[in-house]
Amino acid sequence: MKIECANGFTFDMITGPRTYSGPGSVEIGYPSEPDELLEPYRETLNEDPTECVYPYTPLTVVTQLLKKHNHTPNN
Repeated sequence: MKIECANGFTFDMITGPRTYSGPGSVEIGYPSEPDELLEPYRETLNEDPTECVYPYTPLTVVTQLLKKHNHTPNN
């Protein structure tokens, strides 16, 4: 699922079988720009942060990310 925030920040988010997610976490991928909230979860540190995935990102971090980038359900 592509998430688009009011300030233009975007990222992919998936959960389910055969993904890097679990109870209380999701897989984030390919953010439109680097964000320090995601850094602890980056899969490959030597890759461009906009070209990699962030496995097992806690839902609490996703909530913070959405608030930071002014996401509303109608975005």
